[in-house]
Amino acid sequence: MLGAIAVTHSMMGHPERGLEAAAESVAGYGAALGEQHPTYAWALGLLGGMQAGVRDFDAAERTLLRSIEIGERLLGPHLSRVIEARTNLGGLYSITRRHAEAMAMRRRVLDDARASGRPDSPGTVVMISELAKSHGILGEFARARELQAEATALAKQPIDRFQTAQAF
Repeated sequence: MLGAIAVTHSMMGHPERGLEAAAESVAGYGAALGEQHPTYAWALGLLGGMQAGVRDFDAAERTLLRSIEIGERLLGPHLSRVIEARTNLGGLYSITRRHAEAMAMRRRVLDDARASGRPDSPGTVVMISELAKSHGILGEFARARELQAEATALAKQPIDRFQTAQAF
């Protein structure tokens, strides 16, 4: 519940309140379920996103890495929540101009999304586009164009509604 409140505060333009609710969510899930629980890992991912939103990039990186570590150990690398935390970490690396790390993380996310059995999900299209952007930033324009063409072709394909609902 606090996670939903955190997101609502953030979307309404109150990121500090969102951050506070996300931190309370992490503390509550940690106390109730323990730190080695998937819901705790999800709450950490949410908190990391909120920390990035208020530009506390060091804390966001630590929190997202912890979320990924717990989630991957408990659920595997291909679960949508683990992929989501990796996606946020790749975005964080891009925002902080760590472009090589952003590209490596985006490649990992794309590999995990493809291995998840949902290679045609909207998130995969976005990640291919983000990876294309990373290649462009690093001056690898031919590869950027190839990836963008792949994302465009994938986006034009019909998507199985059930599969899309399962991706999120």
